[in-house]
Amino acid sequence: MTMLEESDEGSQWLYWDPKPRRWHRVELLTVPSPNAKRVRVQHIDRDMGGSAEWVPAARCKARWSDRDEYLSRAERWRLIEKLAPPTHVSDIAQAVIDMYVDDSVAEIRGAGVMVVRDLNRLEDSCGISPEIMVSGGTAFEEKGAWMIPWASAEQVVVGMCSRDPAPALRLLDDEVRRHHSFDRLVDEDGPRWWQRIDELSEEDKRFAHRTRIGHEGRLAATQQLRDWLDPAEAPGLAQAYIELRGMYSDVIAAANEARPRLLMDRTFISKRIADRLKELTSRPTPVVDIRGLRSGDEW
Repeated sequence: MTMLEESDEGSQWLYWDPKPRRWHRVELLTVPSPNAKRVRVQHIDRDMGGSAEWVPAARCKARWSDRDEYLSRAERWRLIEKLAPPTHVSDIAQAVIDMYVDDSVAEIRGAGVMVVRDLNRLEDSCGISPEIMVSGGTAFEEKGAWMIPWASAEQVVVGMCSRDPAPALRLLDDEVRRHHSFDRLVDEDGPRWWQRIDELSEEDKRFAHRTRIGHEGRLAATQQLRDWLDPAEAPGLAQAYIELRGMYSDVIAAANEARPRLLMDRTFISKRIADRLKELTSRPTPVVDIRGLRSGDEW
Protein backbone atom coordinates (compact mmCIF):
# COMPACT_ATOMS: atom_id res chain seq x y z
CA MET A 1 0.00 0.00 0.00
CA THR A 2 1.24 3.48 -0.89
CA MET A 3 2.09 5.53 2.21
CA LEU A 4 0.92 9.12 1.83
CA GLU A 5 2.94 11.99 3.27
CA GLU A 6 2.44 15.70 3.75
CA SER A 7 4.70 16.33 0.76
CA ASP A 8 2.09 14.58 -1.44
CA GLU A 9 -0.44 17.33 -0.78
CA GLY A 10 -1.42 19.10 -4.00
CA SER A 11 -0.66 16.08 -6.23
CA GLN A 12 -3.27 14.21 -8.25
CA TRP A 13 -4.11 10.56 -7.57
CA LEU A 14 -5.97 7.59 -8.99
CA TYR A 15 -8.80 7.01 -6.52
CA TRP A 16 -10.94 3.88 -6.13
CA ASP A 17 -14.55 4.41 -5.12
CA PRO A 18 -15.82 1.03 -3.83
CA LYS A 19 -19.59 1.67 -3.85
CA PRO A 20 -20.04 2.33 -7.57
CA ARG A 21 -16.79 0.40 -8.17
CA ARG A 22 -15.29 3.21 -10.25
CA TRP A 23 -11.95 4.93 -10.64
CA HIS A 24 -11.75 8.70 -10.15
CA ARG A 25 -9.19 11.45 -10.44
CA VAL A 26 -8.65 13.40 -7.22
CA GLU A 27 -6.32 16.02 -5.80
CA LEU A 28 -4.85 15.23 -2.41
CA LEU A 29 -5.67 18.18 -0.14
CA THR A 30 -4.66 17.15 3.37
CA VAL A 31 -2.51 14.42 4.90
CA PRO A 32 -2.91 15.19 8.61
CA SER A 33 -0.06 13.01 9.87
CA PRO A 34 2.47 10.38 8.79
CA ASN A 35 0.73 7.04 8.14
CA ALA A 36 -2.66 8.77 8.31
CA LYS A 37 -5.63 6.41 7.97
CA ARG A 38 -7.84 9.11 6.42
CA VAL A 39 -7.00 11.96 4.08
CA ARG A 40 -8.96 14.81 2.49
CA VAL A 41 -9.34 14.78 -1.30
CA GLN A 42 -10.87 17.09 -3.93
CA HIS A 43 -12.68 15.33 -6.78
CA ILE A 44 -11.66 16.57 -10.22
CA ASP A 45 -13.99 14.49 -12.44
CA ARG A 46 -16.83 16.67 -13.78
CA ASP A 47 -19.56 14.25 -12.66
CA MET A 48 -18.38 14.54 -9.04
CA GLY A 49 -19.24 18.25 -8.96
CA GLY A 50 -15.97 19.35 -7.37
CA SER A 51 -16.84 17.80 -4.02
CA ALA A 52 -14.23 17.40 -1.29
CA GLU A 53 -14.33 14.77 1.44
CA TRP A 54 -12.36 12.80 4.02
CA VAL A 55 -11.72 9.27 2.76
CA PRO A 56 -9.66 6.20 3.72
CA ALA A 57 -6.09 6.80 2.57
CA ALA A 58 -5.94 3.30 1.08
CA ARG A 59 -8.33 4.36 -1.68
CA CYS A 60 -5.61 6.54 -3.20
CA LYS A 61 -3.87 3.84 -5.21
CA ALA A 62 -1.24 5.59 -7.34
CA ARG A 63 -0.20 9.00 -8.58
CA TRP A 64 -2.24 10.01 -11.60
CA SER A 65 0.89 10.04 -13.75
CA ASP A 66 1.50 6.35 -12.85
CA ARG A 67 -2.10 5.22 -13.41
CA ASP A 68 -1.51 3.23 -16.61
CA GLU A 69 1.23 1.15 -15.03
CA TYR A 70 -0.82 0.59 -11.87
CA LEU A 71 -3.99 -0.40 -13.76
CA SER A 72 -2.05 -2.81 -16.00
CA ARG A 73 -0.57 -4.50 -12.97
CA ALA A 74 -3.97 -4.66 -11.23
CA GLU A 75 -5.49 -6.27 -14.32
CA ARG A 76 -2.71 -8.89 -14.46
CA TRP A 77 -3.40 -9.82 -10.84
CA ARG A 78 -7.16 -9.82 -11.39
CA LEU A 79 -6.84 -12.31 -14.23
CA ILE A 80 -4.40 -14.64 -12.49
CA GLU A 81 -6.29 -14.62 -9.17
CA LYS A 82 -9.59 -15.33 -10.93
CA LEU A 83 -8.33 -18.91 -11.42
CA ALA A 84 -7.65 -19.46 -7.71
CA PRO A 85 -8.72 -22.75 -6.04
CA PRO A 86 -10.51 -22.95 -2.67
CA THR A 87 -8.38 -21.86 0.29
CA HIS A 88 -8.02 -25.39 1.68
CA VAL A 89 -6.55 -26.54 -1.64
CA SER A 90 -3.99 -23.75 -1.88
CA ASP A 91 -3.08 -24.35 1.79
CA ILE A 92 -2.35 -28.04 1.27
CA ALA A 93 -0.48 -27.19 -1.93
CA GLN A 94 1.78 -24.87 0.07
CA ALA A 95 2.31 -27.62 2.64
CA VAL A 96 3.40 -29.98 -0.16
CA ILE A 97 5.77 -27.40 -1.64
CA ASP A 98 7.32 -26.83 1.79
CA MET A 99 8.25 -30.53 1.86
CA TYR A 100 10.42 -30.09 -1.24
CA VAL A 101 11.70 -26.51 -1.51
CA ASP A 102 11.90 -23.37 0.62
CA ASP A 103 10.41 -20.00 -0.26
CA SER A 104 13.63 -18.86 -1.91
CA VAL A 105 12.54 -21.20 -4.71
CA ALA A 106 8.73 -21.01 -4.72
CA GLU A 107 5.66 -20.46 -2.58
CA ILE A 108 1.89 -20.13 -2.95
CA ARG A 109 0.21 -16.79 -2.38
CA GLY A 110 -3.17 -16.69 -0.67
CA ALA A 111 -5.08 -16.61 -3.97
CA GLY A 112 -3.47 -19.77 -5.33
CA VAL A 113 -0.77 -17.98 -7.32
CA MET A 114 2.65 -19.61 -7.25
CA VAL A 115 5.51 -17.15 -6.84
CA VAL A 116 8.58 -18.76 -8.42
CA ARG A 117 11.93 -17.18 -7.60
CA ASP A 118 14.17 -19.90 -9.05
CA LEU A 119 12.73 -21.74 -12.03
CA ASN A 120 15.72 -24.06 -12.47
CA ARG A 121 15.76 -25.29 -8.88
CA LEU A 122 12.00 -25.79 -9.02
CA GLU A 123 12.46 -27.88 -12.18
CA ASP A 124 14.84 -30.13 -10.24
CA SER A 125 12.05 -30.86 -7.75
CA CYS A 126 9.09 -31.29 -10.08
CA GLY A 127 10.56 -32.27 -13.46
CA ILE A 128 8.67 -29.54 -15.34
CA SER A 129 10.69 -27.24 -17.57
CA PRO A 130 10.71 -23.47 -16.93
CA GLU A 131 9.28 -22.93 -20.41
CA ILE A 132 6.19 -24.98 -19.58
CA MET A 133 5.79 -23.42 -16.13
CA VAL A 134 5.62 -19.88 -17.52
CA SER A 135 3.63 -20.76 -20.64
CA GLY A 136 0.22 -20.20 -19.00
CA GLY A 137 -1.55 -17.28 -20.62
CA THR A 138 -1.85 -15.33 -17.36
CA ALA A 139 1.71 -15.92 -16.06
CA PHE A 140 3.84 -12.82 -15.72
CA GLU A 141 7.15 -11.67 -14.25
CA GLU A 142 7.33 -9.11 -11.46
CA LYS A 143 10.23 -7.94 -9.28
CA GLY A 144 12.50 -10.76 -10.43
CA ALA A 145 9.97 -13.55 -9.80
CA TRP A 146 7.43 -15.34 -11.97
CA MET A 147 3.74 -15.36 -11.01
CA ILE A 148 2.31 -18.71 -12.10
CA PRO A 149 -1.47 -19.36 -12.32
CA TRP A 150 -3.07 -22.17 -10.37
CA ALA A 151 -3.35 -24.58 -13.31
CA SER A 152 0.44 -24.52 -13.76
CA ALA A 153 1.06 -24.46 -10.00
CA GLU A 154 -0.98 -27.63 -9.58
CA GLN A 155 1.11 -29.31 -12.30
CA VAL A 156 4.20 -28.45 -10.27
CA VAL A 157 2.68 -30.00 -7.13
CA VAL A 158 1.69 -33.17 -9.00
CA GLY A 159 5.17 -33.32 -10.52
CA MET A 160 6.76 -33.16 -7.07
CA CYS A 161 4.51 -35.95 -5.80
CA SER A 162 5.27 -38.11 -8.85
CA ARG A 163 9.02 -37.47 -8.97
CA ASP A 164 9.61 -38.27 -5.30
CA PRO A 165 6.42 -39.33 -3.46
CA ALA A 166 8.00 -39.98 -0.05
CA PRO A 167 7.85 -36.39 1.37
CA ALA A 168 4.23 -35.93 0.25
CA LEU A 169 3.32 -39.32 1.69
CA ARG A 170 4.76 -38.29 5.05
CA LEU A 171 2.54 -35.22 4.91
CA LEU A 172 -0.46 -37.37 3.99
CA ASP A 173 0.33 -39.71 6.86
CA ASP A 174 0.35 -36.77 9.30
CA GLU A 175 -2.99 -35.52 7.97
CA VAL A 176 -4.62 -38.95 8.16
CA ARG A 177 -3.35 -39.46 11.71
CA ARG A 178 -4.86 -36.10 12.67
CA HIS A 179 -8.23 -37.12 11.23
CA HIS A 180 -8.08 -40.50 12.95
CA SER A 181 -7.31 -38.80 16.28
CA PHE A 182 -10.38 -36.62 15.81
CA ASP A 183 -12.53 -39.66 14.98
CA ARG A 184 -11.30 -41.48 18.08
CA LEU A 185 -12.08 -38.42 20.21
CA VAL A 186 -15.64 -38.37 18.85
CA ASP A 187 -16.01 -42.12 19.47
CA GLU A 188 -14.82 -41.74 23.06
CA ASP A 189 -16.41 -38.44 24.10
CA GLY A 190 -19.19 -37.90 21.59
CA PRO A 191 -19.66 -35.20 18.94
CA ARG A 192 -17.77 -31.93 19.38
CA TRP A 193 -19.74 -28.88 20.51
CA TRP A 194 -19.95 -27.52 16.98
CA GLN A 195 -21.47 -30.79 15.77
CA ARG A 196 -24.34 -30.60 18.28
CA ILE A 197 -26.31 -28.02 16.31
CA ASP A 198 -29.62 -28.58 18.13
CA GLU A 199 -28.05 -27.50 21.44
CA LEU A 200 -26.63 -24.18 20.20
CA SER A 201 -27.90 -20.63 20.20
CA GLU A 202 -28.27 -18.81 16.88
CA GLU A 203 -25.03 -16.91 17.48
CA ASP A 204 -23.15 -20.11 18.35
CA LYS A 205 -24.63 -21.81 15.30
CA ARG A 206 -22.96 -19.24 13.05
CA PHE A 207 -19.59 -19.89 14.71
CA ALA A 208 -20.22 -23.64 14.58
CA HIS A 209 -20.93 -23.34 10.86
CA ARG A 210 -17.54 -21.68 10.27
CA THR A 211 -15.83 -24.34 12.39
CA ARG A 212 -17.57 -27.12 10.47
CA ILE A 213 -16.61 -25.57 7.14
CA GLY A 214 -12.98 -25.47 8.31
CA HIS A 215 -13.12 -29.12 9.36
CA GLU A 216 -14.67 -30.17 6.06
CA GLY A 217 -12.04 -28.13 4.24
CA ARG A 218 -9.25 -30.04 5.98
CA LEU A 219 -10.88 -33.34 5.04
CA ALA A 220 -11.19 -32.17 1.43
CA ALA A 221 -7.56 -31.03 1.45
CA THR A 222 -6.45 -34.48 2.57
CA GLN A 223 -8.44 -36.05 -0.24
CA GLN A 224 -6.89 -33.60 -2.68
CA LEU A 225 -3.44 -34.67 -1.50
CA ARG A 226 -4.41 -38.30 -2.11
CA ASP A 227 -5.49 -37.38 -5.64
CA TRP A 228 -2.16 -35.66 -6.35
CA LEU A 229 -0.31 -38.75 -5.17
CA ASP A 230 -2.63 -41.12 -7.02
CA PRO A 231 -3.10 -39.78 -10.56
CA ALA A 232 -5.34 -41.72 -12.89
CA GLU A 233 -2.44 -43.54 -14.52
CA ALA A 234 -1.07 -44.78 -11.18
CA PRO A 235 -3.92 -45.33 -8.70
CA GLY A 236 -3.53 -46.71 -5.20
CA LEU A 237 -0.09 -45.52 -4.08
CA ALA A 238 -1.25 -43.15 -1.35
CA GLN A 239 -3.96 -45.52 -0.10
CA ALA A 240 -1.57 -48.47 -0.05
CA TYR A 241 0.98 -46.46 1.90
CA ILE A 242 -1.57 -45.33 4.49
CA GLU A 243 -2.91 -48.89 4.90
CA LEU A 244 0.58 -50.30 5.34
CA ARG A 245 1.49 -47.63 7.90
CA GLY A 246 -1.71 -48.43 9.76
CA MET A 247 -0.91 -52.14 9.73
CA TYR A 248 2.61 -51.37 10.96
CA SER A 249 1.20 -49.32 13.86
CA ASP A 250 -1.17 -52.16 14.78
CA VAL A 251 1.71 -54.64 14.82
CA ILE A 252 3.73 -52.33 17.08
CA ALA A 253 0.81 -52.01 19.51
CA ALA A 254 0.30 -55.79 19.58
CA ALA A 255 4.01 -56.42 20.15
CA ASN A 256 4.08 -53.98 23.07
CA GLU A 257 1.17 -55.85 24.64
CA ALA A 258 2.83 -59.24 24.09
CA ARG A 259 6.26 -58.43 25.57
CA PRO A 260 5.23 -58.40 29.27
CA ARG A 261 3.47 -61.74 28.88
CA LEU A 262 6.50 -63.27 27.19
CA LEU A 263 8.78 -62.09 30.00
CA MET A 264 6.47 -63.73 32.56
CA ASP A 265 7.30 -67.09 30.96
CA ARG A 266 10.93 -66.80 32.22
CA THR A 267 12.33 -69.08 29.52
CA PHE A 268 15.32 -68.29 27.33
CA ILE A 269 13.27 -68.50 24.14
CA SER A 270 10.54 -66.21 25.48
CA LYS A 271 13.12 -63.66 26.67
CA ARG A 272 14.87 -63.74 23.30
CA ILE A 273 11.58 -63.12 21.48
CA ALA A 274 10.68 -60.30 23.90
CA ASP A 275 14.08 -58.66 23.42
CA ARG A 276 13.74 -58.94 19.66
CA LEU A 277 10.29 -57.33 19.79
CA LYS A 278 11.67 -54.51 21.94
CA GLU A 279 14.47 -53.90 19.44
CA LEU A 280 12.07 -53.82 16.49
CA THR A 281 9.42 -51.65 18.12
CA SER A 282 11.93 -49.08 19.35
CA ARG A 283 13.04 -48.25 15.82
CA PRO A 284 11.67 -45.10 14.17
CA THR A 285 8.69 -45.64 11.92
CA PRO A 286 10.20 -46.42 8.51
CA VAL A 287 9.74 -44.26 5.45
CA VAL A 288 9.81 -46.51 2.43
CA ASP A 289 11.88 -45.38 -0.54
CA ILE A 290 9.02 -45.53 -3.00
CA ARG A 291 10.50 -43.41 -5.75
CA GLY A 292 9.01 -44.77 -8.96
CA LEU A 293 6.95 -47.38 -7.11
CA ARG A 294 3.40 -47.82 -8.30
CA SER A 295 0.45 -50.04 -7.50
CA GLY A 296 1.23 -53.64 -8.42
CA ASP A 297 4.98 -53.34 -7.90
CA GLU A 298 6.68 -55.46 -5.26
CA TRP A 299 7.39 -53.86 -1.88
